[in-house]
Amino acid sequence: MILPIKYKLHNDRLWVRWGLKEEWKVARITKANKVTPITQSFGNDFKWTKSTPANWTGKWFYREIIGIPGHNGIDFESPSGTRLYAPHDGIISRLHNTDGLGITLKGEEYTSKFLHLQEFHCSLDQEVKKGDFIALCDNTGRYTTAPHLHWGVRGLDGKYIDHRGFIEDLDIEKLPYEEGQCLIRYKANGEFYVVENGDMVYYDSDKQPNRHIPIVDYFLKQKKKGLPPGFIKEISEEEFNKFNK
Repeated sequence: MILPIKYKLHNDRLWVRWGLKEEWKVARITKANKVTPITQSFGNDFKWTKSTPANWTGKWFYREIIGIPGHNGIDFESPSGTRLYAPHDGIISRLHNTDGLGITLKGEEYTSKFLHLQEFHCSLDQEVKKGDFIALCDNTGRYTTAPHLHWGVRGLDGKYIDHRGFIEDLDIEKLPYEEGQCLIRYKANGEFYVVENGDMVYYDSDKQPNRHIPIVDYFLKQKKKGLPPGFIKEISEEEFNKFNK
């Protein structure tokens, strides 16, 4: 499974893929080169935060207030309007229109449940592939204090599981290349990528109908500024797969 939200670290900030136009939006400021965007883990019984009277220890939120044994999913940082992508193949088996607008995605190995959404961009019984855009996140539901995505996963036995170990790239890491750096994938017939705004952007090396070659145009533009030694760097397939979101 992949993360259902696209994140990146750039300029000391954690960004999310956001809105219908697929823009990048700042989620929070961070000085770290690696973060885990989980705001609440599976199974935790967080205590109610009211602090008065001084000797009041609070209630177990899930057990005593909601009446369930614990948190049956993982919460991810997601400002209102964050794009939700299918973390695995499956069929949209339910669209929840009641408290905590949500989606159930039934796959061969796992069934995912997403809550606190803003709007659906999928339909009932629709077949979706891993990585398909299916909804926008929000703050819907009775027991939320800020926008976030709740993602619960059931196994074949129907029980909720702590699925952190099944998620690819749980830790978000900063792209370890300089802005404007050109990266080449030799094992992919010499594909070229340029680091722009913390992303790897593909530049075609074939001649276009207007007799321009995008990567050559980029080289010529950069040459006027003076190409530093090692301007073109090889990127390994391991690094490419790690950072190609």
